Amino acid sequence: MASDQISELPDSLFDHILSFLPTKQAITTCLSSKRWSHLRWSLPILDLDDFNFHSLHSFLQYADTIMSMRDHSETLRKFHLILRSTNGNVPRMKINTWINTAVLDSKVEHVEIYDKTLNKFNIEIPPRIFNCNTISILKLSGVKVAAPSFIRCPLLQDLALKFCGATDLGGYSVVPINKGRLKNLVSADVYDYPFTLETLSNVTALRIDTIGFSNRLHPATFYNLIHMEIRYYSPDFSRITILECLQNFPKLETLIIIEFNDTEWLGESVPECVSSHLKEFHLGNYRGLYDELELARFIMKNASFLNIISIRGRVTLTENSTQEMLQRLSSCPKSSVNCRLLFE
Repeated sequence: MASDQISELPDSLFDHILSFLPTKQAITTCLSSKRWSHLRWSLPILDLDDFNFHSLHSFLQYADTIMSMRDHSETLRKFHLILRSTNGNVPRMKINTWINTAVLDSKVEHVEIYDKTLNKFNIEIPPRIFNCNTISILKLSGVKVAAPSFIRCPLLQDLALKFCGATDLGGYSVVPINKGRLKNLVSADVYDYPFTLETLSNVTALRIDTIGFSNRLHPATFYNLIHMEIRYYSPDFSRITILECLQNFPKLETLIIIEFNDTEWLGESVPECVSSHLKEFHLGNYRGLYDELELARFIMKNASFLNIISIRGRVTLTENSTQEMLQRLSSCPKSSVNCRLLFE
């Protein structure tokens, strides 16, 4: 009876259920019944992962079969390619064929491509992917980008670029971002990727390894930014103090700094976001250094709407050191009566 009820599900609903399964399992499920067998041609999500394949040949055979049997008149919601095996390098021509088929023939909406092999950069992304009019999510890691490539996806909302090698342009190895075409961009996550922040000034959420502006005197203002995570803040990389930086994010509500190492940031001017909008401040790898303590003190003293200040101590701290740091932080005056101090 249960089997009959499942068989009566409309194709659209069963398609949705299949989207939660890895592609290999989804195809196996389709082939288990004549009622569903035709759905294997129009799976909404394709993931090509070389994990658990005993040889490069078997993975290539599987991937070629998956890509060739698909009905490309059906929209592909997500294309996921990940290499992590040591069985050998996938031929670049194969990768280009898979990507071009997914992007150009299937009108893909969500693309994630990762190279997690030891050498990385075995995957070279064809430039045409950056001009796709249907992509709303694009995440790349450990890949090379063929030149010339400008990110011009007009519907792009979520962008992640990590450890991406590219052509040398003006002294920097970057994939240029066409700011004028990324008006819908909401979230960006960039790491080890040198380019100016101005190209991402429309986002509401930003994760980045270090801070840098191409023009320190007239940097871009991020009027929409409410959530920001900085993995490492140091003047050696940032060329701008934390207070100068925060002046450019007037609506910021959540600030996360994974590690702070700046000895020349103090100032009297309170950024607008701190005094009027900041609700959460998280500081990691805390060692109890003077400048870390002063930053936490500055935030607590001036953030009138702060709800949470969270400090995560470095894992090597002793219990005595942790208690001493907590006492110092607890003694800092708080502007917000609702502020909770969390020390981990």
